[in-house]
Amino acid sequence: MNRRFVLPLLLLTITVLSAFQAQRTNRAIAASEIVPPARSPASVDTPALSVRRIPEFLQSPTAERRLREELVAPVEALPSGTCLAVAEHGLDLVSLESSTPMAPASTQKLLTAIAALHVLGPDSVLTTTVVVEEPAVDGVVLGDLWL
Repeated sequence: MNRRFVLPLLLLTITVLSAFQAQRTNRAIAASEIVPPARSPASVDTPALSVRRIPEFLQSPTAERRLREELVAPVEALPSGTCLAVAEHGLDLVSLESSTPMAPASTQKLLTAIAALHVLGPDSVLTTTVVVEEPAVDGVVLGDLWL
């Protein structure tokens, strides 16, 4: 068989088998007994004039203020060089170095790996040591773990 037909043939086979399985599933669902939903109770647990029925736009200012207050301590504990942006419904609640350009960690890891491969060569072996405070019990490590 010509190699250029292998992938299209494989994709066609997967498509046909998927369609067949979907049809079988649809038949099984149609054949199964459908249970009608239970009737809702005549009385409602929440009174008509309950605070829980206040629309969101009346609750928003209080919720935003509380969220900002809750975020103060964690934001102050962040190390320097950290960027953070917290927004809700398009409104910026917290912004810390959010416009400062930074290299994403995944990109930085790729660059480091390429440099290590170039400098050390493909035959190099890197060893990672894992240190724990106490040995694992039943395959579970309790406490801190250091690499």
